Amino acid sequence: MAGEAQRPAETAALGALGARLKRIRIERGLSLRGMARRLGSVGHSTLVDFEHGRRLIPADLLALYHRVAPENAGDLTRLWQAVLTARADGLAIDPCRGEAVAQLPADLVDFVDRDDELIEVLAWVRRPAGPRVVVISGQPGVGKSSFALRIAHRMRADYPDGQVFLELHGAGPEPVAPGAVVARLLGAMGFPGQELPGDLDSRAALLRSTLSNRRVLIVLDDASDEAQVRAALPGDDTTLVLITSRGPLAALDGVRHVRLDVFAPDAALELFRRVAGPDRVAAELHESRQVVACCGYLPLATRLAAASVATWPQSAIRDWADDLADRTRRLGRLRIGDRGVDTVFELSYRAMSVSARTMFRRVPLLPGPDFGVRTAAWAVPGDSVDAALEELLRRGMVQVSDRAHRYRMHDLLRLFAEDRLGHDDRPEDRTSAERAVLGGLLGTAFDAGAALDPSGYAVPRPGTPFTGRDQAVRWLDAEHRCLPAAVRRAAELGLTDLVFPLLVALPWYWDLRCRWDEWQEINRCAHELAVRVDDGLHQVIALNGLCIALRSVGDATAAISHGRAAVRLARRIGSVDEEAGALDRLGCVLGDTGEHREAVSLFTEAIRLNEELDERWSSATARRHLGEALSALGESAAAEAAFEQAMAEFAELGAVRSRAMTLCAQADVLLARGDLAEAADRCRCAMESFREQDDSWGVANARLVLGRVLTAAGRQEDAVRELTVAVDAFGELRDNSFQAAALRALAALSDLPAG
Repeated sequence: MAGEAQRPAETAALGALGARLKRIRIERGLSLRGMARRLGSVGHSTLVDFEHGRRLIPADLLALYHRVAPENAGDLTRLWQAVLTARADGLAIDPCRGEAVAQLPADLVDFVDRDDELIEVLAWVRRPAGPRVVVISGQPGVGKSSFALRIAHRMRADYPDGQVFLELHGAGPEPVAPGAVVARLLGAMGFPGQELPGDLDSRAALLRSTLSNRRVLIVLDDASDEAQVRAALPGDDTTLVLITSRGPLAALDGVRHVRLDVFAPDAALELFRRVAGPDRVAAELHESRQVVACCGYLPLATRLAAASVATWPQSAIRDWADDLADRTRRLGRLRIGDRGVDTVFELSYRAMSVSARTMFRRVPLLPGPDFGVRTAAWAVPGDSVDAALEELLRRGMVQVSDRAHRYRMHDLLRLFAEDRLGHDDRPEDRTSAERAVLGGLLGTAFDAGAALDPSGYAVPRPGTPFTGRDQAVRWLDAEHRCLPAAVRRAAELGLTDLVFPLLVALPWYWDLRCRWDEWQEINRCAHELAVRVDDGLHQVIALNGLCIALRSVGDATAAISHGRAAVRLARRIGSVDEEAGALDRLGCVLGDTGEHREAVSLFTEAIRLNEELDERWSSATARRHLGEALSALGESAAAEAAFEQAMAEFAELGAVRSRAMTLCAQADVLLARGDLAEAADRCRCAMESFREQDDSWGVANARLVLGRVLTAAGRQEDAVRELTVAVDAFGELRDNSFQAAALRALAALSDLPAG
């Protein structure tokens, strides 16, 4: 504090610290020059001021003294802290410097939602003891500052020694430096700038001393990262600190993290109603819902849209809904006065590194609702992808997905990224990047699907990244939501080399996981592309895929229509193998509708064609289906013979899942002839095999058959348990056909006497 008269307590504390520094030097027989050389970072004349108590030694030099005299480290720290405490007691919150600060901006009168988060945070900060630092994070425009101020105004009466609000400008290109953050807080507490220590550690220690045992509320708004605010955190639990940031600030210890997401639709509508006017919203409720949906339920966008509506009291909300429905005009409409959604995004975009900006612009080229690092790397080759994604996450320009190690981007941010992509990337670079993404994603999907193919039709490409089935399933579990969008885009671009191979490779995964809506979309896109390029073979394959998917969601009529169309087209183009496949699939659907005799005819023809082609797996599968149809007709002996032949073929081929499916079918035949113990054993054996394959559908099917067996055995309680689990499992898998069968079996139990 050069140029300022020291207060008595501070003078005494400085003198005690200086005396200890001098004693350390003398005990080692060092001159001032010798001590300066030992410390290695300061001139000997500077040490004179420290030893005479005229200046406070900075924190970094104090650390060097700790190394020179480790046995004195504890005393030196205590004496150094005593100086800061004396200085704080003499200056901070001094009545002569005015009343306690009250810097909080106004609370929002139309604040909505966030009740759960408010209850959680208020309960945490009101607990008896412990640090009271809350980090509120979320994407731009999600309402972090409003939420922090709502908490602050709820708690301000509990912090009478001051309420400080500090804007850190973390989203922009020039965030407030950490030392300046602490200095501004100290300034708010009454310290003139010329009285502050020069180094960050000393300032931070002085701030902790100042806040010690005082009830102060601090809001640090728009932090850039952990380093910007770490030195500003208090040392005890009497101060409440609320930090907002676009990034999660996960490296801060001992804090409460609250991540805000966009509003739920009803909450967004309520904000829109309060700002735009309740009568107008009530009169055009449907259109108002369209507006908030176009805003992506983002609070800032919703507020700006409502404010725009409010400024045009005679206009119809329908007009705003129509305007916002146009993606090319949406961001421009979400702007009023000096506030706009795009300007908030632009602030972060301009502050990002070159690699992060490139990654941000190319996220719209990544198909699907989320993406992983590997997909991002196809869009931006190089070693900087991880760092770029980390920066985007820190700036709130992407968000974490609901699955680990994956990212997502809000619709409005995606629109902004698309706009920047059009302005900042050359057309040829955009085309090249998109082709690389689609090629990488769909090519890897082919390899993964081929790893599951028991028939041998699909063979992984050389250099496939998958060493086994389990690894392929994990990759598909992570990426399956992105594949329909990727196929749709590839079909739009006419990329037959990427789309058509998937029709052969991917059925096995969708059969395993029963994601039939996605499989329908993939096959519809492929069929449209095949029609466009006049490719009859792949039209048939896509029709067969649609037949399977439609059957599984319970639309037998549509499934039969597609199956018959596939048979006709296969015969017209002379594709015998696809005709056999179409006959087999059509027979399965007809069996669901009770047309077992026609199904037997179709399966028999499919077996004949497959045997001519030496397609052993397809032949064995059609034979299993034949056995099921014969069993339904009561022809048990013929059914058993079909199953035994199919089991032998599957065993030779190593088709584990197909054998488990056949075990379930055999159990049905054993049930029909009353061999209940053997039937139950077959079901349990199949169930174990399905579990080893991570096959939820197969396990549910085995439970369905076992439930019927237990019913026949009079074990109603056990049967109810198995069938109830099967109903729930088929429901989760959205297999309507088999869920209906399980429900029928469960309902049949109510007709039996209690046993």
